[in-house]
Amino acid sequence: MGMVRDMRWRIKKTRVNDEDRCHRITAAHQLIFQKGVAVNGEHVKALLNDLSYVPTYNAFSDHLHQFDVNFFKLLVVDLLHEFKLGVWKAIFTRLLRILYAAGGQGIQELNKSYRAVPPFGRDTIRKFNRNASAMKRLAAHDFKDLLQTSQLSQDITTWLSSLQGDPAIENFLPRLKDHLIACILGHALGDDEAPEYSDEDRDNIVIVNNLMFEHNMLWVNYTTYDLRHEQDSINPCTRPDIMMISHETDEFRHPYWYACVVRIFHVNVRYFGPGSTSHEAKRMDVLFVRWFGRCINSPAGFVAHHLHHIGFVEEGDPDVFGFINPDVVLRGVHLIPSFTCSRTNEYLGASFVRPEADCNEDWKYFHVNMFVDRDMFMRFRGGGVGHVASREWDDFLQSDRPKFQPSENKVFNSIDGLGDTAGSNAGVADSHVDEDDGLIGSEVDSDSDGDSEENSDEVIEDIIADNGEELDDTIYIEEGYGAP
Repeated sequence: MGMVRDMRWRIKKTRVNDEDRCHRITAAHQLIFQKGVAVNGEHVKALLNDLSYVPTYNAFSDHLHQFDVNFFKLLVVDLLHEFKLGVWKAIFTRLLRILYAAGGQGIQELNKSYRAVPPFGRDTIRKFNRNASAMKRLAAHDFKDLLQTSQLSQDITTWLSSLQGDPAIENFLPRLKDHLIACILGHALGDDEAPEYSDEDRDNIVIVNNLMFEHNMLWVNYTTYDLRHEQDSINPCTRPDIMMISHETDEFRHPYWYACVVRIFHVNVRYFGPGSTSHEAKRMDVLFVRWFGRCINSPAGFVAHHLHHIGFVEEGDPDVFGFINPDVVLRGVHLIPSFTCSRTNEYLGASFVRPEADCNEDWKYFHVNMFVDRDMFMRFRGGGVGHVASREWDDFLQSDRPKFQPSENKVFNSIDGLGDTAGSNAGVADSHVDEDDGLIGSEVDSDSDGDSEENSDEVIEDIIADNGEELDDTIYIEEGYGAP
């Protein structure tokens, strides 16, 4: 994947939802469901296998084909099928041998680094084995990962007294009441128009019995880029990191804010101040979080070819800790520690917000893993159909991509079936440039009148497997997707 011949192959063999495909799928359906032909029968294979189709109707095709929409362009590639398990295992083994040969603590540091990577989602990234380098009892998903609600009530005053001197609880109760009043009055997170509340304002809100009810888990429901319903689990001990839509407008703006969840709890409150519509007790869910700040001095994103860098806000900043409504959480986010920057105790003094094993230290920086799954990738790429909450950021996100300009006095062939030949006035394929200009295309002279398919075949040859190598089609066959 990513090699010159791979890019040429993808351009040459671009899948299109055309009349031929629809006819093949319909004919295969008739053979199977009306004439009783086996799904893997010869007649079905003759229709589908040469293009690796499956006899399944597609909802996108059914509804969008009439508008000439090619649904293949709507779907993000599944990276698990792009990395062959055997190839990655061989590369990983080779890297381990290099570390062994180099001596020192290389292997130990590798294992330590993998153990420090947190899990994410239900089964997207699992907790790594204590000894990843041994590669014992590893399934396919483990190698992929190497590559990619009870409640407890507490009296608030008693709890704060037990943590006296901890910097995390400084002004805890006044800030909590400020958050509750803002939510009741409809002020959004980061709202510049939200007023500062006085002690008199805070006296208007009463936490029933002075109790907070702590929860172990938060389940975040979200809609994926392709309009599916999914769910992330947030656990302050194992999966604490979250992302939400930002309200930044300056030149260094970024679509998302990031935070680490310290506590999940709810309180029952009564509000007697201005704007109150009822004095009945109301349950309000709250997340107590430790904020991340973004490193704006380090270029990041698709153009910069670098993951976004974030780190904890330093003690002394008024925004080091805060409270948020769980409703504003977009998704959980997977953060990978920046192992080259080690750990530090400069951000925060001794505090209960860290696990004891961390010895009151934090990783100095984290990388935001925007490739952890396809939905996360689209949240940073922009344009996801199901990403309504971030729609206003689409133009900003989609501007973060390389801008290629074809060389002057050159004409390029259209992709097969999507345009005219190079000899026609209308036939210049969009975004195709030669190797010197970035992407790979089939260059022809501007005065050429040859057939574009014939010229393409002169440059793009069929790919055959090398010794010991399997092509993707072989893997698809084994998984039941048809034969080449």
